[in-house]
Amino acid sequence: KFSPEHLKSILAAREITQKKLSLYINISECALNAKLNGRRRFTVDELASVCTYLKITPSELFTD
Repeated sequence: KFSPEHLKSILAAREITQKKLSLYINISECALNAKLNGRRRFTVDELASVCTYLKITPSELFTD
């Protein structure tokens, strides 16, 4: 299952700001914050961009 909390922990561990990530995936910082806090859902394209930016596989965004 996709976990926004897990993504937030990856960002924190790598010291990546929401502003940097939002610019890369081309959404507003406010929209990214809503997605990271579970108020909105990521699109498949957004998650693909997140993976590209973080240089991880999609499976690394999911938890058991």
